[in-house]
Amino acid sequence: MKPNPTLNAIHNSLWMRSAMAAGLMIIGLTLINATKIHRFTPLSYSVFLFPYLIYFLLLYLGYRTALGKQRHRWLGYGLIILAVLTVYTVVKFYFYGLVPQFMDGFSAPWLPAHKPVLISKIIGGLLFFVAIYLTDYLTWERYYTGLKFRQAEMQIKNISNVQLLSGHFLGNVYDLLKPRSKRIRSRSLVFFQYVSNKIANPTVLVPLAEEWAYTKILISYSSNRNFKIEGEELMDKKLLNRSVPTLTIMTWIENAVKYSADDPHEWIEVKWIKVSEGIQLQIHNRVAAADVKKGTGKGLELVNRLFESMENQLIELEYMVAYQEYFIVKLTFKNQ
Repeated sequence: MKPNPTLNAIHNSLWMRSAMAAGLMIIGLTLINATKIHRFTPLSYSVFLFPYLIYFLLLYLGYRTALGKQRHRWLGYGLIILAVLTVYTVVKFYFYGLVPQFMDGFSAPWLPAHKPVLISKIIGGLLFFVAIYLTDYLTWERYYTGLKFRQAEMQIKNISNVQLLSGHFLGNVYDLLKPRSKRIRSRSLVFFQYVSNKIANPTVLVPLAEEWAYTKILISYSSNRNFKIEGEELMDKKLLNRSVPTLTIMTWIENAVKYSADDPHEWIEVKWIKVSEGIQLQIHNRVAAADVKKGTGKGLELVNRLFESMENQLIELEYMVAYQEYFIVKLTFKNQ
């Protein structure tokens, strides 16, 4: 026996959502035609609904594709434009040319006076479709995103304060994403779930490639700070395969965002450089004098513990305070 579809399954399924939207369209169209529904037989009403359903599904497919992956969006927009441009010609042929050949009395013979009436009905139908698409968008893209964020907020509250890299990091990431647009928040759910899962298993080591990829995503969400990333060309395949404790580089970035000055002329520098021992990651940010000591507080002490077990993997971590205002993280991957 198949399990009942979950909210996640419905949200991610093109077929489930299109079927629900099409059902809503058929119900609405039936209500609109309620006063003359008695004129139809089941067959004639099915024939009447057929072009509405086909065009609705074509436009729905275009709408979902246009909201999907960037590289496929042009297909969605192209399908929408094609459907709209051909709707008059196809509908006229269907109702006044094709169907009357098989069903007598389905529609009156075509007259020029029918053109404005048909155009008006087509425009009304398209606007009705748009209303359903907006309902679909507001229900799933906005409501679902909001629901998932509320679930994430509950998850934050349930994380133990004594757990390594606990809700401190996840809470700050949530606060960073919360004021962003619904579109950004929708895309960030996968990132947020990744962070949440890693906090639940904080001692897991991950490849540097994975940690760096998610770190760059976090940086992209930190639009209220200026970042300068340098030296990525030094990250060869061998280095990217090295292991690091999960969420640690992201913790330093979150810490830098939290304590750096909110000044458009200030930059958080993230640099990969060559040193005599190997390759070193440096993170520089300027903080207010009163906050300098916080840069080496409990949160980063927990990160230190994760790296203590990696001494045999030739990784060295160092924190520095320069000129009483710059906090510097140095993570060295020594030559193996």
